[in-house]
Amino acid sequence: MRHALLSSTSIMTLLLVGGIASKPAAAQGGPPLLTDDPGTPGDGVWEINIALTIEQIRKQRVYEAPLLDLNYGYGQNVQLKFEVPWLLLENSPDSLRSGLGNPKVGVKWRFLEEDSAGAAVSVYPQFAFSNSCAVDRGLTEEGFELLIPLQIAKNLGPLSANLEVGYAAFHHTEDVWVYGVALGREFPRFELIGEIRGAALRDLSGSELVFTVGSRTDLTRFLTLLASVGRSLRGSEEGGPDLLAYIGMQFIF
Repeated sequence: MRHALLSSTSIMTLLLVGGIASKPAAAQGGPPLLTDDPGTPGDGVWEINIALTIEQIRKQRVYEAPLLDLNYGYGQNVQLKFEVPWLLLENSPDSLRSGLGNPKVGVKWRFLEEDSAGAAVSVYPQFAFSNSCAVDRGLTEEGFELLIPLQIAKNLGPLSANLEVGYAAFHHTEDVWVYGVALGREFPRFELIGEIRGAALRDLSGSELVFTVGSRTDLTRFLTLLASVGRSLRGSEEGGPDLLAYIGMQFIF
């Protein structure tokens, strides 16, 4: 769900720009949601997410099968990211294209802590490279994507809340603003999460919203099941997705 072919506009592309997983004290952003949070893995800790995603608009269905998401904690406040999907595009039962999607790199820096500042705050620039083979096969659009978002997280009693606001620049299309609000409630070995994710063109026109609900289930200390489902609040007739789905495993070591 993180490539330019997911819709005909840059807005839907940025709606589906996701973060990488994190393990703060009360996580709510990151996979399987689209909105990220300030959490980082911890010094020397690897987080690897392997997932299947599905996104459908009208009769077009796009799979990331799999989506490989590698994350490494450099110190307690910095997170390094590398992500790449294997894309499958299905326009009809008789039309299927596949290939490696655009790789993405990023660095997250949490520069404020909730204990001392009242809220955790981070900045998380991410850069996606154009893959010429994917462009030639019609899987992605040509050109780079640069996203610079800010994340703010705070505990609200039994709930954890996260706000993300960012600006995205594209090589060949109009820049956009992206924003999201995520909430989480923890239970023993289980977390219920949800979000509203939005994007708008640079002049704040053409806004689009996606609603997603999901869960994180701890199978062991080092293994977590991630799942979510969502859709556009407007539906495919307005260019939004009829279905967004994410199912994956997170490995921590």
